[in-house]
Amino acid sequence: MVFNVHVNNQTAMDAFDISSKANPLGTAYFVDFITNVLMGSDRLLIQVGPSKLRSSLVNAVLNGLEMMKFSNHDHGLDGI
Repeated sequence: MVFNVHVNNQTAMDAFDISSKANPLGTAYFVDFITNVLMGSDRLLIQVGPSKLRSSLVNAVLNGLEMMKFSNHDHGLDGI
């Protein structure tokens, strides 16, 4: 139940212990991240994997992901 989260190859959460946050364990838990996507890119890389610091298991599960794209003041979708 301890895992790492990476967004665009950058560590977003290191050795995150979900069992310490979602109590009871079946309770929903969410975390917000904000990142930029380079102009001309159409990809966002999300990775979830085992933490080598606190877990001997080599698995992780992501069971939900919500993405939002912000618009700028001119109603463009570049977020600036």
